[in-house]
Amino acid sequence: MFLAFVKTPSTEVIRITIPEGYTVDDIIDLFVSKGIGTKEGFVEAINNYEFEGYDFIDDIDMTGRYYRLEGYLYPDTYEFYMGKSEPYYIYKLLDRFDQIMNDELRAFAKERGITIDEALIIASIIEKEAYFKNDYDLVSSVLWNRLESPEYPKIECDTTLLYALIHLTGERVTTLTEDDLEMDNPYNSYKNDGLPPSPICNPSFTAITCALYPETTKYYFFVSDKEMNLHYAETLKEHNKNIEEIKKQEAE
Repeated sequence: MFLAFVKTPSTEVIRITIPEGYTVDDIIDLFVSKGIGTKEGFVEAINNYEFEGYDFIDDIDMTGRYYRLEGYLYPDTYEFYMGKSEPYYIYKLLDRFDQIMNDELRAFAKERGITIDEALIIASIIEKEAYFKNDYDLVSSVLWNRLESPEYPKIECDTTLLYALIHLTGERVTTLTEDDLEMDNPYNSYKNDGLPPSPICNPSFTAITCALYPETTKYYFFVSDKEMNLHYAETLKEHNKNIEEIKKQEAE
C-alpha cells in the first residue's frame, strides 16, 4: 500500500522526429505540443544551461543572436523518456550533433579557416535556400563565392532576414517588403556584409557537408521558379534574364 503512493520516475517513452531545417522555435513548439516541458523552460535551457562536455558551445559568440544553440540541435528521430526536465531533451540533441560533427568535418572547417559556428551558419542558409538536395552544393558555391569576393560582399539571402522577422513578430512571415529590406538588423544580409550572427535553422548532415565541400563554380546569383527549381547565374545581367524568364513562365 505504501508503494502505491510513492511517485516513481516515468518510464513512458516517446518517439519524436525533428525535421531538417527546423528552427529552435519550431523544435520547442514540437516538444511542447507533445506534452514535454514549457517554452520558457526550453528557452532558459538553450540560452543559459551549462551543458558540459561540448567544446563547441564555449566558442559560440552570443553577439546579436537570438538563441545560443540555434544550429546545434541536430534534426533526427529520437526516443525520449517523458517527464524529464528540459535540459535532458536538449542533451540528447547535442549528443547527436557531437557525433555528426566528427573529427573529419572539424578538421576541414579548420582547414577552410572557419569556425564550427560559421560552418553551421552557411549550412543553415543552404538548408533554407535550396528546396532540393541536389542544389545544396551549388547554393554553397554561390555563398562561398560571395564571401570570398570583394565585388559581392553581401550574401543577399531572403531567408536570413525572414528568420529575424519571424522572431521579432512571432508570425510566420514568408515574403519581404521594401521596408523589410531596409531594416537595420544584423540578420539583414542585404545591408550587412558577410554572415549573420547565427545559424537560421538546425541543418542536416548533407547541408553541413556541402557547406564545407562546395561545388566549384563562378556563380554569384540564384533565383527559384514556381516549381522551386533554382536558376544560377555568373553575372547580374544573366541573373536578371533568369528572373524575366521565370516571370514569363508564371504569367503563362
